[in-house]
Amino acid sequence: MQKRYKDLMRTLVIELRHMLVGTMAPDGTVTHGDLDRELERLGIAPDGTITPLDALVNATPKERLAHRVAAAQLELVAKAQRASTRTEIIERAAYSWINRRAIRAVLLAQMAGAGQCLRMLANLRPEHFPVFSPWMTQQPHFVLAHLH
Repeated sequence: MQKRYKDLMRTLVIELRHMLVGTMAPDGTVTHGDLDRELERLGIAPDGTITPLDALVNATPKERLAHRVAAAQLELVAKAQRASTRTEIIERAAYSWINRRAIRAVLLAQMAGAGQCLRMLANLRPEHFPVFSPWMTQQPHFVLAHLH
């Protein structure tokens, strides 16, 4: 792959990471990523507090699985370590999600041409790939479920 395409791919992966995991500005302001917000929606608070699974309203089977897996991992550590463990769960899920898509992008680039592939990736917007959306074939729910 040509250097300019590698550089563009690197930029896209960094942006995806920021969207999924979140960022911290130099002034300390935290912007929560999609995975962080979604895990909180599923009852896993930023401090690692676990809301009981029964409290989730209209949770899908995949959401219930993601909750059970994250809760099981958090229950293994002391309460003081849960916030950092939760962050690790988010980062592992994000990296797994990005790596799977990056591998597919590289394969697509080899078959269809790097320029076309990267143009398609560059046109993606966050609303095109909601992290826990049912249309994804390998969701972070699935990734979370296999990270133990």
